[in-house]
Amino acid sequence: MRRQALGEWYELYHDAIRTRLLLRHRLAVEDAKDVAAAFVAKAVEDGRVLASYDRDGGSQFRSYLIASIDNFVRDWHDARQRLKRGGAAGVGSLPEDAVAMNHADGRGDAVAADEAFHRACVRSCIDAVLDQMRRQYEESGEPFRWIVFDRLVLGPELRNEAKPPYAKVAAEVGINSPSKIAGICTNAKRLFDRMLLEAEGLTGASDDERLRARKSLLAYVAEPAVRAGALA
Repeated sequence: MRRQALGEWYELYHDAIRTRLLLRHRLAVEDAKDVAAAFVAKAVEDGRVLASYDRDGGSQFRSYLIASIDNFVRDWHDARQRLKRGGAAGVGSLPEDAVAMNHADGRGDAVAADEAFHRACVRSCIDAVLDQMRRQYEESGEPFRWIVFDRLVLGPELRNEAKPPYAKVAAEVGINSPSKIAGICTNAKRLFDRMLLEAEGLTGASDDERLRARKSLLAYVAEPAVRAGALA
């Protein structure tokens, strides 16, 4: 179970971890890969990151993860400084350019870096939920339900595509009833809302709260034109 949990959180958050290292700590691409791998190894050994992932999920876990990454980089910076003075390296040695930028003033936009990290996290979470949902429909022999959801929800809310008429979607999936398409879409949205909020650590929400949460999270990671429309 522990190995499974490790695989889950690393799969969800490895892009966000690397984003944090690249934008907030300004590591080179190859160095970010190395530091990310070292962070994950340390997290596995320590156990607290996995405990927070299991316990909190969603935004609370992401805040904890940011603090953990930043503390890890600071520890590596301190270890590098000790190494320069002839002491033990401790947790390891930080690449030279990472040391230089770690405490540099005015070189990065911390707010933008935080925003990029959270967006990468939410995007990974949404992608994982969508993949699970698509596979669930395929395994149940009802892939048309995914097509309906993709055309009527994901297209408009995530990719800035025009919402097609129900009749057009009905013809595409071979169901001669726009009203049935509406029902399939409603059920798919409810399934997605439930799965997404569970992944975000939010349970017990009302239908209105689930709707607002879905629209907010999709708009957060959507194409820029979709985000602008959602905020208008």
